Amino acid sequence: MPAVQRQELVLYSDHSVFGDVLLDGSHRRLACVTATMAAQPLWLLAQLVEAATSVNRGGGGSAAASSVVVASFAHDATHFQAALQRAKVPPTSCLVVDWLTDFVVGAAAPSRVAERGGRIKWLHALLEEIPPVAPVSGDDHRSMVLLEQPEVLLSLIEGLTADELLHHFILPLQRRCGLLVVCSAVDPAGESPEGPHAVEWRRFVTSLLYMSTINLQLQPLATGHARDVTGVLHVTKGAMAPADGVKTHCVEASLFYLTEKDSTKLFYN
Repeated sequence: MPAVQRQELVLYSDHSVFGDVLLDGSHRRLACVTATMAAQPLWLLAQLVEAATSVNRGGGGSAAASSVVVASFAHDATHFQAALQRAKVPPTSCLVVDWLTDFVVGAAAPSRVAERGGRIKWLHALLEEIPPVAPVSGDDHRSMVLLEQPEVLLSLIEGLTADELLHHFILPLQRRCGLLVVCSAVDPAGESPEGPHAVEWRRFVTSLLYMSTINLQLQPLATGHARDVTGVLHVTKGAMAPADGVKTHCVEASLFYLTEKDSTKLFYN
């Protein structure tokens, strides 16, 4: 029986994770990561952060603490820092903003905001908690913000719509960094499929897919549990065309992955 061939995470045709995405600086780009609740994406997010910090360190010296920022509504800072430590990300190269503790669990958001202006005010207040993404060696486009499950705000801020979340939170954040990576769940827990929150949730995720240059989709095995395979990673081109002059392109692929205690391995599908 032939040996199974392992695969490193490669997203672009120059055999890198990001290719020109963090390097050319001509456009502010968005990458979309989607996953079901059964396919936890934390290992993939940690690898994306590790790749971004490696790019910055390769640009000269050590990366500034805020050249890569992670902000999560799904995991607290301790949980995310442990995942980054397993991915060998230097602690000083990434800043983690813990919105799960400060905003979700702490119930900092109002349960009901009657007016649109109040909802927008809350989104702007959250944006102020993301520090300016520092330039690295004078290149302000060489930076990344990773945002995990911002769609949670659709349930936390009563009356918030997908359009408001996109135009007053996602797009302003995208303009502040070279690459914005948004990780969203595609199956909101505890929501009726036809409920108002679930409808806005689907509209939000669909809009992200249309705005992105690359989409990463994690799915559990369709056949159920297997001892040697956890799930499948699908890499596809996003709807947003790459900038003119960008030579590298997304390499579309489907890979099996196996998550074990302290590591995740990728294999050809």
